[in-house]
Amino acid sequence: MGSEEGCAGSRLGVSHTTVRRVHRHRHQEFLSLVRTLDDPTPDDLAVRAIVDNASSHLTEEVERWLRRRPRFQLHRVPTGSSWLNAVEGWFSPLARKALLRGSFRIVAVLTRAVEEYVEVRHERAQPLVWTKDAETILGRVRKIQRLSDTVH
Repeated sequence: MGSEEGCAGSRLGVSHTTVRRVHRHRHQEFLSLVRTLDDPTPDDLAVRAIVDNASSHLTEEVERWLRRRPRFQLHRVPTGSSWLNAVEGWFSPLARKALLRGSFRIVAVLTRAVEEYVEVRHERAQPLVWTKDAETILGRVRKIQRLSDTVH
């Protein structure tokens, strides 16, 4: 038996997701992923990445890399609020549509199922179009935070 770990980065303007299989989840793997997002993105565009609070995103090496590339901005979601994380919206259908009912006795078969899902998703890709402006979304987040504070 084995396991597979992955990380993903999306270029929303072209609706393309870069998926990397990684055997470890360290800052080296994270930096490798963001470099693949950096290379094809024109220099005059900002790159914004939504990440969770994994320790691999919080290292001095990552911070140093980001300081040298001011157009890169990481937005860390609060602990326990993965519903805000756009990547969760990508991994959830992957789990439901490609993995949930599968039986994977070897890692290579699991890996192939993920790769096939990515291929099909890219064939049907559509750019993400925001339907709400940022102020509306942030207003709702503030409202939820206020409601959460009153419960505790």
